[in-house]
Amino acid sequence: MKKFIIFIFIVFAIILSSEEMHGHHQHEFILETKTGSMICENRLITRLLDYDIIFFGEQHDDSFTHIKEAFLYEQMCKLSDYALMLEMFERDVQDILNDYIEGDITKPEFLEKSRPWSNFSSDYEPAVNIAIANKMPIIAANVPRYIASLVSRFGLSILDTLSSEMFCKYSGYNDEYKNKFVETMELIKSGDSKMAKMMDIEKFFKAQLIKDATMAYSINEFLKNNKTYKSFFLCGEFHSNYHLGIVDQLKRINNELKIVTITVIDKKDSIDNTLADYIFIKELYE
Repeated sequence: MKKFIIFIFIVFAIILSSEEMHGHHQHEFILETKTGSMICENRLITRLLDYDIIFFGEQHDDSFTHIKEAFLYEQMCKLSDYALMLEMFERDVQDILNDYIEGDITKPEFLEKSRPWSNFSSDYEPAVNIAIANKMPIIAANVPRYIASLVSRFGLSILDTLSSEMFCKYSGYNDEYKNKFVETMELIKSGDSKMAKMMDIEKFFKAQLIKDATMAYSINEFLKNNKTYKSFFLCGEFHSNYHLGIVDQLKRINNELKIVTITVIDKKDSIDNTLADYIFIKELYE
């Protein structure tokens, strides 16, 4: 009788474990906008395997998002080869990034030379370390900031005086994207900052497009030359929400890539099913 009870207990434990593996006992706090269904992380991971490029659009100062980015990237690396691609590093520091990945320079040297964002150590280093541990490439995808700054001041004509290796011009853009950008910039200009009031929104929008086009180019070039890899891309949510920004620029140069977008909202925020393909709803997680 005791053996039978032990056997039943073991079977029950296996069933529970299996259900947890498939998300039955996980919090279902991720909205799959295509179906309108709430799903758990395990189901999300399964869905994401179908895509060539995962865009995780973030609010740069949101710790919840950074935790989820690192967790999700680590899980995806267990299942396939995912290059980590970052808005947070610029194309002209790729060699420095490569040296750090290979262990040829120390972390202090890397930080001194690569112009990292101020929150690199707390928010982006975990994902970078996951890539290094799994021997995955890390791509500095963004346009060098001095180029974006020059465009925002002098317009697109300044690009004719610069090396084209560091940027990519755009071939067009979505009017919805411009409208959203202008609306955001008008809010900033309405504030107290004198510098904001002096902004030329049209030139700033052109600089934004150069960023998007350059990051799209970085993705496409890498995947074209490294066909065994997929891409896990971290960027500000404005660059990927609504399938605009980088996503739109990428579709313009290669419409065969399978792209999926993720973002995060608060529970109190209204849900817009066009925002992204998958939406983490923060308060539901707890």
